[in-house]
Amino acid sequence: MSATMTTIVHDTTEAVCLSSEYNLYLKPIAKMTVSVALPQLKLPGKSISNWEVMERVKAMVAPEQFSALRISKSTMDFIRFEGEVRAVENKVDFPTRHDWDSFFRDAKDMNETLPGERPDTIHMEGIPCRWFSKKDSPFPDRPSEESSLRSLRHLARNST
Repeated sequence: MSATMTTIVHDTTEAVCLSSEYNLYLKPIAKMTVSVALPQLKLPGKSISNWEVMERVKAMVAPEQFSALRISKSTMDFIRFEGEVRAVENKVDFPTRHDWDSFFRDAKDMNETLPGERPDTIHMEGIPCRWFSKKDSPFPDRPSEESSLRSLRHLARNST
């Protein structure tokens, strides 16, 4: 393992044990690279401060903060920064079941009894029933609820 892949961590409050035998811990940090393309300078003697660009990058991510940010490469055309941010699992910004129900209950222009009027329902039409029948069924043209649910779960897993 190279030295660039490991980091000595002094603040272990968020560290998660990976292997106590080898004294390995994980810390929820995401490393990222930010490249800033610089404009061509028209006036002679005019320069762009790396420090100024770094402060602007920090301001752009506010209110979030980099735990570390450094310049990894600087040329006349671009500046490349390497930064670290605290990684956390984000809460999905999606309405709750109560939010859905109250929205559609109070909507005057929607009738939830009509097919396709609720976005949390799927309306299928013209699909052969045999696609959702059990393989060994004596009635191959009768759909099975179990087969339908299995197919739709498979579709849901593959679409996310």
